[in-house]
This record gives sequence, structure tokens and C-alpha cells, in this order.
Amino acid sequence: MAIDPNPTNTTARDIITLALQDSGWTALGQSAPQEVINRALKRFNMILSFWATKRWFAWRSVDLAFTSTGAQSYTVGSGGDFNINSDFNADFNEDFGSGQPWGFRPVKVVAAYSRLLVSSPAQPVDYFLRQIMAKEDYAKIQLKSQANFPTHFFYDPVTPRGVIYFWPIPLVGQFEMHIIVPQPIVTIPSLDTILYIPPEYHIVLVLTLARWLRMAAKMPADPELNAMLRNATNGLKNNNAQLPNLQMPSGLVRPGIYNILSDEWH
Repeated sequence: MAIDPNPTNTTARDIITLALQDSGWTALGQSAPQEVINRALKRFNMILSFWATKRWFAWRSVDLAFTSTGAQSYTVGSGGDFNINSDFNADFNEDFGSGQPWGFRPVKVVAAYSRLLVSSPAQPVDYFLRQIMAKEDYAKIQLKSQANFPTHFFYDPVTPRGVIYFWPIPLVGQFEMHIIVPQPIVTIPSLDTILYIPPEYHIVLVLTLARWLRMAAKMPADPELNAMLRNATNGLKNNNAQLPNLQMPSGLVRPGIYNILSDEWH
């Protein structure tokens, strides 16, 4: 069974059938027992769920927005303040003409900014927010209820909806808060569910699942399969890599040029 190059026509069954053949489980024209296929689908979804934790498996980032209400925190996920489902489907319709709901919270927020609405509604100004990386650091903030111009954010990836904290708390209606999350890779509910992912992901899925199937059956490692998987994964990683410019913490940056002889900045 060949994979249709049209991304709207490829199903989980197509990927699993090829993976079973490439792993050595089945030969051309043969079918695996249904229990083997069902277990392959479970492994298939585990692979997709793991990929969702890797930034370089996301082919783009999605910008989600919500107007400030004066709350200390906002939910992120299906049906939350930053409603993943509606925005995700709208974006996906542009790419593939159809979409699947993203039913879980993002594992991370890679960036955030606030858009000041009250100064000039026709030309709102955006302000980048610094990320607080750990809950321990967020706990160090002494006045968490302070409402003012937001400068920082902390994302807590609790499930089923994540929670994002902006600090200081954005004033009611004065800011449109934006978060950047990696493009979701959704899990598959059934064998005949269409895969809404770019075609270049298909080969990595087939080879990853094939290697796992060989391991599960206690078959010896296949050097050619493993080499092909490394090559395909590296190609996907290089294609998706988006490296932001390196920025030093503000406390380490001093203006001017340092003179090592006089130990002064000029």
C-alpha cells in the first residue's frame, strides 16, 4: 500500500501497514493480526505524543491571543481562555482544507508578548515579555497581585489545561496578551483517521514505528533501517529548526566598549 502524496488522503492505517512491512512483521500482500495492528496504533500515538514535547518536531509556531480581564492567571488548552481548538482549526484550514481539534494543552509556551490597546487602537504597540522558567522563581515574586504593565510570564503545563501567569497582572481590557506555542501534532483516534501533518513527516513516522515494532518482537537491530531513520529525522530537525537570536540577561549587558587596560567602559 502506497502513501498518497496528498496529505489529506493519508491515514494512520497507511503508515502502520508500511511500518509492519518495513519492520519485517509482514510481507507484501500479507496482513498482520488485528491485535498487532491495534498495538501498533497505540505505539503510533505514543510517538506523536512524544513528538509534541520536541520543538524541532513542530513545523511552525502558532500565535494565540486573549484580551486581559484583570485575572492573575489564564487557562491554555481546549475550551480555555487561550482556546487551542478554535485557533488551531482556523490555522489548519489554511494549510490542508480541514482540521482536527487539538484536545490537550501545549507542553510549553516558547514566547509571549503584550499588545497595548489603549494608547493607539489603530496602531497598537507590542511589548516582549520575559519568561520565568521555573515555578520556584515565580514563587519568589513578593507581590503577585500587583496590577500594572506586564513584563514577565510563567507557564505551568498542568493537564488537561495549562495555566499561564502574567506579571504584573495586565490591566483590564488594556492589553491583548499573545502566546506562541509550537504547532500541535495531534494523536489519532482510529486507524482510518486522516493525518493532518506535512508529507515529510510520513517517512519518519514509518521508520520510527518500524524500529519500535522490531524491538517489541525481539528482532535483531536492522542497521539499514536505523541509518535511514537517523537521516530522515535529522532532515526534519534541520528543516524545522528556528533559532532565535541569542540575548544576554539585561543585568550582564553594559553599554559601550570595555578597555581591558583601564578596566573601564567607554
